[in-house]
Amino acid sequence: IEKMPLPLFKGSFIPGEAHEFVASFSDEDMKLLAKMELLYITGDPEASAIASEDFFNHHDIIIRLSACMVYAFSHLSAGHTTLAEIGLSTVKESIIREITSASPTPQFRAAYTIIYATVSVLMNEINYKDKLLEYIKYLPMGLQLWTGYILAHKAFIKKKFTEGVTTAEIFLSISPVLYPLPSIYLHLSAAMNLMALRKIDAAKEHFMKSWKLSEPDGFIMPFAECQSMLFGLMETCLKPINPVKYKQISELAEKYNIG
Repeated sequence: IEKMPLPLFKGSFIPGEAHEFVASFSDEDMKLLAKMELLYITGDPEASAIASEDFFNHHDIIIRLSACMVYAFSHLSAGHTTLAEIGLSTVKESIIREITSASPTPQFRAAYTIIYATVSVLMNEINYKDKLLEYIKYLPMGLQLWTGYILAHKAFIKKKFTEGVTTAEIFLSISPVLYPLPSIYLHLSAAMNLMALRKIDAAKEHFMKSWKLSEPDGFIMPFAECQSMLFGLMETCLKPINPVKYKQISELAEKYNIG
């Protein structure tokens, strides 16, 4: 498999150089897909939703599914519930159809599995039996780290908070190279679980590490997605040091939670 989903999310780059990283893709489709992700993650879900529509009929199933996923979460973040549901349903139905009608390689199954798990867990659907750990070895390191976030988030939803912290911290330790976006989400998932365990100081530490990685590129959407699960940590840690970004994130979070 030549292409994997989430080219920006799985990428390794120096914080502050996200735009340069996106521009470095030689494959034009992957570059455009990474640009969509960048629009979303920097807080412009309306623009990322519009950009993703151009890929709905793309011949490459991975690009098509990735675009549908960006479309769904962009509309979710913009408060457009119906359009988000259309995107999410398209992703799930397409993956089920591909797996049942063909004989995908382990690499394709791994790509399908991480997309399906991302959609399911972040929509709080946790009762399905995923095969993330079975296929993780077929994923590049950036997506292996993203798998860790999905597992830690799933643990939080299931109120297995100690497991969530352990999962996040193990995955944060496995790569010697920095992958900013998975690391941001892993630190946030650790903070969520630690707050649920009332380990406030440790939660603050993870939150600030996440913010330090996010701030140079303006990656604010992870905080909007997680705000309601951070138990006031944003107000405590971010509002005093950056009230402008706190207000912007809070406005995004309000729309996201409606969606």
